[in-house]
Amino acid sequence: MRKSGGGGGGGGALSSKCSRVGEIFQIAAIMNALTLVGVAMGFVLLRIEAAVEESE
Repeated sequence: MRKSGGGGGGGGALSSKCSRVGEIFQIAAIMNALTLVGVAMGFVLLRIEAAVEESE
């Protein structure tokens, strides 16, 4: 016979925890990508600034 309480709750909590871990890794990957895009944009702006100063 099945117990109506113990086993089901643990699986639900575990799957909820796994989905939260996945969400944390997804947000971490997005933040990493945003940082890399920001650094790349900074280098592009530095190159533009150097080109403008050289043309003056």
